[in-house]
Amino acid sequence: MKHRFTATALFLASLIPHTSQAQQVEVYTLTVTTPEVVTIGQALGELPYKTAAPLLNKLNEQITKQNADKAKARELEEKPNNPEGNK
Repeated sequence: MKHRFTATALFLASLIPHTSQAQQVEVYTLTVTTPEVVTIGQALGELPYKTAAPLLNKLNEQITKQNADKAKARELEEKPNNPEGNK
């Protein structure tokens, strides 16, 4: 199983163009399900902490922000319309 992940990771890495430090780093937006996020987290947990921690932190920040945005949107949808403002 570990070899399959390594092979998959190497394949995925080969799809991303390599850049030197002088070039701008590309930003990718991926769409994954909750179970896939869990799998990614488990896979990163197999790496040394100093390697995985920055990426895990970045992913957690994005997930937290998206969840907060969704909660705020739901809250706004649930509020009754008050066209006269707050009286």
